[in-house]
Amino acid sequence: MRTKTNLLIASMAVSDILAGVAIFGQWIFCAEYMLLYGTGDYPCAIFKSLQIVTYFLSTLTMVTIGIHRYIGIFHRHLIRFNVTAAIVVTWLIAIVVVAMTAVSVKIFKYFTSKEIISCGVVLEFTEPFDSKKVRKVRVAVVLLTQFLLPLILMTLIYGRIMYFVMKRQVIGEQSQQRSKQLSNSKRNTIMMLVTVVIVFTVCWLPVHFLHLLNFFVKPKPRLKGYCNNSTFYFLVYWFAISSCCYNPIIYYIFDPRFRRGFQIIFRKMRLYKGTEKSFELPSSRSAPESGVESSSNTNPTNTTSTNMI
Repeated sequence: MRTKTNLLIASMAVSDILAGVAIFGQWIFCAEYMLLYGTGDYPCAIFKSLQIVTYFLSTLTMVTIGIHRYIGIFHRHLIRFNVTAAIVVTWLIAIVVVAMTAVSVKIFKYFTSKEIISCGVVLEFTEPFDSKKVRKVRVAVVLLTQFLLPLILMTLIYGRIMYFVMKRQVIGEQSQQRSKQLSNSKRNTIMMLVTVVIVFTVCWLPVHFLHLLNFFVKPKPRLKGYCNNSTFYFLVYWFAISSCCYNPIIYYIFDPRFRRGFQIIFRKMRLYKGTEKSFELPSSRSAPESGVESSSNTNPTNTTSTNMI
């Protein structure tokens, strides 16, 4: 269970837990009473910024997992993937990018006198420059670094991997059972990669489109600080941040190694009942966890390979 991919997924899980903490903190510190008579704007802005950090962490970790798979397939003898360094770098990038724009933050204002949930902008200023311009810059930066660039990178990386998987053939003697195993492995790999990219795009595209529309295409001056408090925006926003829930489910469905590892955890927690055989993980002599599994026939000149990304 302690593999490089699972360590990256664990890092993403930690960021998802922090997202839950940040949302709970906003319920407290972004409540109208606390903003007016309690702690003021700063705690609310801190928890909101923490939540944005978790968005970046989830997205950057998805890209890192893709890079790890790519290196494991195409350059595993040339490049050594340091998972600890990768996790540290993703956290630093997320924190730095958010810290650079952690001013004039749009927040959800809870438990107001008129509505249960509305929106507002905290830490607004006009000197030395208008904070509304900062918000426009932040929208552009987030659109580029949290959505467009990751989407392009994942599409290119996974597209290259899928092409490799589709073209890969078994070398040497090929039984009908081995051929079927390879075919199923290819199908699961392609379906998993396509599903990851599609889910990411479907979840985040609507909210980024609304931001682009409200800030650049058809700005709405009547919205103080560009604060869109429509019910439709709330639904789109919560749909976007729900994306962090889907990747573990996708990996569980399509990745046998990941699934068996979690079944072991569930068994220890007495949440899953299965035979001992169903929990057996591949031996330590199996291929590296990078995604390519190889085995040799009795004849050393005949080798059989199958992709188990």
